[in-house]
Amino acid sequence: MIRCVLVACLLLVSSAVADDTAVINASLKVDIPGAGGSGVAIAPHLIVTNSHVVDHRIRNDVTVTDVHGREYGAVAVSLDKDADVALLYVQHRAGPYVRIAPRRRPLVGLTLRPFGWGPKRRLATGRGVVVSEWSRNRVQVLDCAVHSEPGDSGGGLFDDQDQLVALNWGGDGLTNYSASTPAEYVRQVAEAWVVEAMPQDRWQEYQCLGGRCGSGPSEPAGSARGGAPPKWPVAPPSPACSQAP
Repeated sequence: MIRCVLVACLLLVSSAVADDTAVINASLKVDIPGAGGSGVAIAPHLIVTNSHVVDHRIRNDVTVTDVHGREYGAVAVSLDKDADVALLYVQHRAGPYVRIAPRRRPLVGLTLRPFGWGPKRRLATGRGVVVSEWSRNRVQVLDCAVHSEPGDSGGGLFDDQDQLVALNWGGDGLTNYSASTPAEYVRQVAEAWVVEAMPQDRWQEYQCLGGRCGSGPSEPAGSARGGAPPKWPVAPPSPACSQAP
């Protein structure tokens, strides 16, 4: 079933709490002139957000702000419009960041915690269960039973190990669910760019992208070890269904 869902509506639910420190510190506000959304730090200098948050453009006028109010200039360096994923490079911010969860099936029934900056531009979180999977532009979409609002686009949904499972991009006003892209698409975009743009002696910095830093929650977010990441193909962009700006 293919549906068009209102873009830029995601998750403001309740105030973020202290035991989510790792995710809180990796959840960033993303702004371009005249618009904004949310993002997630996934590696040294790398932040993911939605392609529509940066107006589907490679650009160098992006600002990211952490929960402590620190601002950093960023460059949108890679896009996948179909999956609504954009990769930002932030030269002067190296962490903290979270791991991308290993690919898993099924996702329906999994409880996730969404984080986003919302219309008031304050970080907030919630909790909801993945209730369904469907496809948009041949890309998998997850519906999560949690309310969403404008400004949360690009925020992450996390499992109980603080790993990024999905990236929010929209919401359904009829069901009051949020819609998100599974993290495997985030991984594809990020690893492809790392291999293309980074010298090989820096690949090891980005091993946590694939969840290869450890097998369990005892492995701290932000650690890095292992071999070079594989080169992932990135689907070429194609026209999406009608979306709100």
